[in-house]
Amino acid sequence: MKKTLLLFAAGLMSSVLSAQLTLPKTWDFNTWATSSGIGQETVTMDDLGIYAGVNTTLHNTGTVSTSNFTFADGFASTKRFQLNGAGYTSGVYTNLPTQRYIYFDVTGKVDVKIWCRGGGSGSRVLYVTDGSSILAQATSVDQAGTIFTATKTTEGAGRIYIFGDTAVNLMKIEVTQNTTLGTSNVGKDQVAIFSAGNQVHIQNVNSATDVSVFTIDGKLVKSATIKNDTVFELGTGLYLVNTKSEKGIKSQKVMVK
Repeated sequence: MKKTLLLFAAGLMSSVLSAQLTLPKTWDFNTWATSSGIGQETVTMDDLGIYAGVNTTLHNTGTVSTSNFTFADGFASTKRFQLNGAGYTSGVYTNLPTQRYIYFDVTGKVDVKIWCRGGGSGSRVLYVTDGSSILAQATSVDQAGTIFTATKTTEGAGRIYIFGDTAVNLMKIEVTQNTTLGTSNVGKDQVAIFSAGNQVHIQNVNSATDVSVFTIDGKLVKSATIKNDTVFELGTGLYLVNTKSEKGIKSQKVMVK
């Protein structure tokens, strides 16, 4: 009996390890077959977990349909992966989604780059979390198309979740190992975001840049449009700083002491 249990445990460990993505990894939904959704509670396709929910009305999550659009970086999408609704119920946000989300397992520090559009009129929010905190969020996803990057800044294994506050369409996702964390490695053409004591610094700003600061549970605490390098003070805690400019969207988690 003991031997059987040990073998069973070893099998579980093997399945967990094999679930970690081999990087770099790209999901280009142009290559996926069209469908009306996964048609069931959950499924894994090409190492991407898709969770719709128990209720059959949610099983249209993962609909893949024709949609032609060219993003600002030149990526031309011909299909879209539709979340078809919010990742949580009753309008109550949670870092660990309960429905209509996708997920994957990674090891170490990684960047998750997403090409997305709103699933209808108006702006939507797309979240990337680790189940306990927000890694990044695009707060104005609309028909104009959005490209943004979330970063897992911790070592070790973890699960990444992607979901919206309502219907958001995904066109492509790229996951790569992050080897450039730290302000000393930020390129001259990139906005640099970092903290020092109780101050948050935003540098390399040379055009109008929208700045939004959120608590780790998604509450907006500060927003402004800046045109020059800026320093501001925040209370002690962990924050997510989003910037949006002609250079693109960037999200950075900072610790304020």
